[in-house]
Amino acid sequence: MWEKLKIMSSGIWFFVLPFLRSMMKQTGSILAAAALSAVKAVATNTGASGAEKRSAALDMIGQELTAQGIKIGVDVSTSLVNAALEMAVQKLKE
Repeated sequence: MWEKLKIMSSGIWFFVLPFLRSMMKQTGSILAAAALSAVKAVATNTGASGAEKRSAALDMIGQELTAQGIKIGVDVSTSLVNAALEMAVQKLKE
């Protein structure tokens, strides 16, 4: 709990807030689930480079979002997709 209060009182809060607002929407929860699923799937490919894994994960996320009727660049920004991918990687490392 103290960590959350520290973040909210620090300067980083204003940097993270737009991302959190976007993720709180329905598209954000779909994006988060798609990113976590994609990262878990590509993590098992030990023969691929980091760039190859990233590309494969982004393709998988794009396919899932398209299947859900969400368009990258229209309904969700490319930067938000990249941020969700990075957050999923960090989550998997925990």
